[in-house]
Amino acid sequence: MSETRAIVQALKKSLRAANVTYVEVATALDLSESSVKRLFSDQDFSLKRLDQVCQLMNMEISDLMRQLDQSKQQIEQLTLDQEQLFVSDMKLLVVVICALNHWCFDEIILRYRIEKTELVQCLAKLDKLRLRVVTQ
Repeated sequence: MSETRAIVQALKKSLRAANVTYVEVATALDLSESSVKRLFSDQDFSLKRLDQVCQLMNMEISDLMRQLDQSKQQIEQLTLDQEQLFVSDMKLLVVVICALNHWCFDEIILRYRIEKTELVQCLAKLDKLRLRVVTQ
């Protein structure tokens, strides 16, 4: 999915969650409802318009991007290979649990006495498995 399409999808999802209709968006943008529908179908938003729609939901564009990023990171389920890897590597399992719970790099090192190089290797394994976790 292209980034533009993903942003528009996230915007639609946010509008639904906020119970904001296309009619309300049209009123806020001083457009007709059909013009708003065309904006969404053509995926043709200027930053100004994107900002106006976000403001309608009491959001910033950065909030929308954060939601988009979080939706990309959600994992529905692990593959059998991933499960087997975690079961066979306790250190990797600890790292993924800590990272998913937003522990920072230094917290993991201090609490579990993992060497920096070992932690980097574990995070690299997770990245290779396409399990994107963020540690600061």
